[in-house]
Amino acid sequence: MKKSGGRAAQNMDPMRKSQQQAPLQQLIQSALLLDRQGKPADAEKQLRQAMQLEPKHPDVLNLLGVLCLRSDRLKEGLSLLKKAIKISPKTATYYFNLGNAYKLANNLKEARTAFIKAVKYDGMMAAAHKNLGVILSELGQHEAAEE
Repeated sequence: MKKSGGRAAQNMDPMRKSQQQAPLQQLIQSALLLDRQGKPADAEKQLRQAMQLEPKHPDVLNLLGVLCLRSDRLKEGLSLLKKAIKISPKTATYYFNLGNAYKLANNLKEARTAFIKAVKYDGMMAAAHKNLGVILSELGQHEAAEE
C-alpha cells in the first residue's frame, strides 16, 4: 500500500483520532454512570465496547480492572491494571487500584510497592497514604506506618 503524502494526509490521523475519541468518551462516561447506578454488569459491557474502539486506552483498562476486582475476578483485574500502568506508568490512580488488588490477593509486599508509587505520583492522594499506612502496619513496619 502506498503512503499518502502532504498536509492533508498528516492531518487525517488526528482527525480520525478525534472522531474515535467522542464515542470512546461517551462509552466511558456511560460506564461510570451505570456503575454509580449500581449496574456494574452494564458498565462492564460499555467498557468492553470501549476496548473494541481502543484496546490500549489506559483509563478503560483501569476501570475495567476495578470492575473485575469488585466482581471477584482478581486475576483478570490485576492483569488489566498492570496493562494500564504499562501504557501510562506515572498515573497514581492506577497504582492505587493495583495496590488494592494486591491487598485483596493478600500480597502485602506488592501492595506496599503499588501504594508507594501512588503516593510518589500524587502526594496529595490521602487514600493512598492511608492504605500504605495500613499495609505497613500489617507488615509489622509500625514506625514507617506512623510517618
